[in-house]
Amino acid sequence: MKGKRLYKKSVNSHKKICQNIQNKEKEKRLLLYRYMPYEAFEKTIEDWSLKLTIPYETNDPFEFMPLYQNLKNINNKQIIAAKDNPPGMLCFSTSMTSASMWGHYADRHKGVCLIFDFPCVPKKVPITSSTDTIQSYVIGKYENLETNPDPKLLIFPVIYSPQRPPCIQRHEYDASGGHDFGQLMRLLTTKDQSWKIEQEHRIFIPIKDKNNSIKNRMIFSSFHMKYLRGVILGPQCPYSINYISLLIQQKFKKLNKINNIEIYNSLYHPTEYKIIAIDWMQILQKMQPNLILSSQLYT
Repeated sequence: MKGKRLYKKSVNSHKKICQNIQNKEKEKRLLLYRYMPYEAFEKTIEDWSLKLTIPYETNDPFEFMPLYQNLKNINNKQIIAAKDNPPGMLCFSTSMTSASMWGHYADRHKGVCLIFDFPCVPKKVPITSSTDTIQSYVIGKYENLETNPDPKLLIFPVIYSPQRPPCIQRHEYDASGGHDFGQLMRLLTTKDQSWKIEQEHRIFIPIKDKNNSIKNRMIFSSFHMKYLRGVILGPQCPYSINYISLLIQQKFKKLNKINNIEIYNSLYHPTEYKIIAIDWMQILQKMQPNLILSSQLYT
């Protein structure tokens, strides 16, 4: 009798292990990158938070400006202002090799590129109908997406288009779901084709989110820092892997966390206009079956 119980326990244990392996194999990852100067990186680690971009502070004059059917209405621009209570946003790229991105956002190759590893499930968000949708990726296991969407758990690829998006029905930020939410997301994620080189993805976070803090009139969010997987040092970054590793270890010691963030050097590609991190790209090759965007292996 005891032998049967042990056998049954062994079989159940084996089934559980097999199920865990199967679930792990099905798990998909979305890897996103965030470029920044070295000084901003140290502040990011020290404060353990990312600076939010407020929509009305962006440097693109056409950002969040919809199309107009009548030129007489062009003075009534539907540009989001502070009084509209817009969400803040975190901006990422799917590319970690762009020399222009390193030059513009990472202090002319002297800064860093953060690697974020998001467990995601692709999900279409409705705009005006079940067939008129935009792509998004849901972070982690999220049960109430249809009835109570939480913007900070949704990643939206930026749509690059020659045509500006149509006006939304309401100006105010509404996370209650439905078509207004989809229309707003389309407005907040549509940009001119000339920005396509950024391969941008965005996460929107309500200003009053409990994970936010305000410093020097800037808003920071700590929620997504738990998905930080690694740091790529620019080819002209003056600091070594050992120095950066010690910096992170000291911060993790204060937070009572385990250090699982890897540091990688980068260099200039010998024949192409790219900046590459060889060790990280080797890891990417092994991750290929679990990547949502396999094209990231080459960009």
